[in-house]
Amino acid sequence: MKVSNSKKGMFENKKVLLVGLGILGGGLSMARFLLKEGAKLRVIDKKPKEFFSKEIKSLSNSKHTVEYNFGEHNISDIKWANVVVFNPAVPYVSEMVKSALKLKKVIYNDFSLFQDYLVYKGNHTPQIWITGTRGKTTTTLWTAHLLGKGAIFGGNIVGNGLQKICYAKGNYFVLETSNFQLEYPLYSKVSLPEVAVLTNIFIDHINRHGTFAEYKRVKHMVFSYQKETGVLLLNAKEKSISDIKQKNKKDISKIDINQYTKKSFASHQEISLKFAIYIAKYFNITDKEIKTRINSLPQAPMRQEVITKVKGVTYINDSASTSPDALLIAMKSHRNAVFIVGGTNASLDFTDLIRFIKKEKIINLIFLSGTATDIILKSFKKENFQITNNMKDAVTLAKNIAKKSKSKEIILSPGAKSFGLFKNEFDRGDKFTKIVKGIKK
Repeated sequence: MKVSNSKKGMFENKKVLLVGLGILGGGLSMARFLLKEGAKLRVIDKKPKEFFSKEIKSLSNSKHTVEYNFGEHNISDIKWANVVVFNPAVPYVSEMVKSALKLKKVIYNDFSLFQDYLVYKGNHTPQIWITGTRGKTTTTLWTAHLLGKGAIFGGNIVGNGLQKICYAKGNYFVLETSNFQLEYPLYSKVSLPEVAVLTNIFIDHINRHGTFAEYKRVKHMVFSYQKETGVLLLNAKEKSISDIKQKNKKDISKIDINQYTKKSFASHQEISLKFAIYIAKYFNITDKEIKTRINSLPQAPMRQEVITKVKGVTYINDSASTSPDALLIAMKSHRNAVFIVGGTNASLDFTDLIRFIKKEKIINLIFLSGTATDIILKSFKKENFQITNNMKDAVTLAKNIAKKSKSKEIILSPGAKSFGLFKNEFDRGDKFTKIVKGIKK
């Protein structure tokens, strides 16, 4: 791996505009990276200044002065900049992006910036890009685990953002790539993915992309940058991606995990493990090493994550369940559980979920208030279910139902977005975990 030793920053003396500081950490991480790379930084955000006291204080420690414009997005800021960087929350179809392109500015999001930075540093570490509506986080974590200590994992993973891991040295980059990251174009001759993974494609994020066709197009970007030697991994039994025609696609469905472990896995976990095994073998990890590492696979946070067991009841955090399809999987896997569900709608279709609840006569449901909850409950008598607007009450209500129904599991699996009651699904999951860990045993 050839890496440049140049001490000059990528944006030395360039005027860089960061659109969207945000309060979830992504914008702050980006700002720190840009300052470290020598940028003359200006930050703009539509929210007023008082929202960002912690972020401003954090950035004030830099040796470079940061300019701020809060309360609006102004075209004059784009005209000022040489480079415009967009917070992950800013979609590619936004007016600010269109304005930057019209003015022929160089534009980035976190993913395209990461790729350009690797080119700038001469870093040609092999990359593995992993995307899909479901299963990408577990597949990313398990792939990195089977590859061993030389694997640098991150991307759309809390605590391992792209501007954090770009300085790391290793044998592989294992990147969870969300559709938010894939939607921005890559301009440079990037270190294209030697291996791409597409787990599945179900309806999601329609509020951002407008149509399912556009959402699918963005997901396909995970392999569109590959050279002819690149490999696309698919599960041939996955109907949601059966229409993909790609010369170098490989099927992982026939891998026999029983050759590597006697442990039992849920069906969706088996698929993630098959992807991880294929990639490990592709990079010449021995069967012996794979068998050893499978015994200590990490638990993906907030993906049917077992938090604790109290008085015979197991508490499971599945807060990353942000679509009705994900909730359906959880309901089918945990038939007798008490579920905490609901939240904010994002232009998704709840028909199959509603049909399943009716058919299976599922009644052990606590609803978090929100627009998605309103849509679901239109098909039921509201008095049959309890609704709350905070997590503490939701857990208390779930405990009471579990006691009456003698259920052994309580699962937070909303099947909807989190905005309104929570900052995001991670904030939602953190609150659940904190509450259940405080339950007296």
